[in-house]
Amino acid sequence: MDSSNDIQEPSSQADRVGISQDSISLIDGWLKQLSEKQKGFYPSRKQIVGWLINRHPTALSKKEEDELIAKFYDEEKALKFALKDIRLKKRIGEKSELAGEILCQTHKKATPKVMKNSVGAHGQLKSGSN
Repeated sequence: MDSSNDIQEPSSQADRVGISQDSISLIDGWLKQLSEKQKGFYPSRKQIVGWLINRHPTALSKKEEDELIAKFYDEEKALKFALKDIRLKKRIGEKSELAGEILCQTHKKATPKVMKNSVGAHGQLKSGSN
């Protein structure tokens, strides 16, 4: 049997990753599909997930990066990280460039977009181009 087609169990030092109930249902559907196609074939969830991950290219695509950041970016964690970096750099007498980048990115995401036409404080219609 060709070892490149073997489904291998993760090593004993592998991290454990929790997945949602929706993901478990999806994997269970694949397992059912496989057992119907090949009687007596019952790979584990770990084997299926490991196989899928190992098939993925080493680097994420630009689109995948953007989607993951949009879905999971945590502004509070980023700001805490920036604060730690600022404190560390301050202790050694340096300026934190990384923290500045994070703060700028966070500010851009938090800044509301200006509408072209909006209502002023006294109910007057204002145009976005003055």
